Order: sequence, then C-alpha cells, then structure tokens
Amino acid sequence: MYEEASICLPEHAEKFTRILPSLRSYRRADIDDIVHGIYRAHEMSLDDTYMRLDDVYYPLNDSIDRLTTRMDELEEEMDMIRRHNAI
Repeated sequence: MYEEASICLPEHAEKFTRILPSLRSYRRADIDDIVHGIYRAHEMSLDDTYMRLDDVYYPLNDSIDRLTTRMDELEEEMDMIRRHNAI
C-alpha cells in the first residue's frame, strides 16, 4: 500500500533515514542534555534573528529620528523668522 518515497539519490538516502532509538536506551541525564542542547540551539538562532533585525531596523530608526529632529529644528527656525517679521 505504501511505497518508499525519496527526494534524493538512493545512495544519499541513508543520510536522511531516521533511526529511532530502542525504548529505554537513554538515561534521564542523557535526555536532559539533549533537551538543553535543543534549547541552546533555539536561543542562538533567535539571537541571530534578532541581530539581523537590529541591523535592518535600527539604522532605519536612526534615520527617521534624525529626520524628525531636523524637522523640529526647521519648525523652530520658521517660528523664529515669523516672530521676527511680525515685529
């Protein structure tokens, strides 16, 4: 009914074949080490993602902040010119 499907060359299929461990082959400490390794890898991947986001977001945010500051400065200068001309 079910056929074996592979998405790679047969000689490379063994690299991707899952070998399930026999039951009770790991101690509790081994399982804890494996789980901690997974969490560390996950945290490192999140750190990399956030660093990439920071590389994109913060320069853009800094540019927007500079533009906003410059607009405020120009507005103050225009107000000063208006007051000077009103006198």
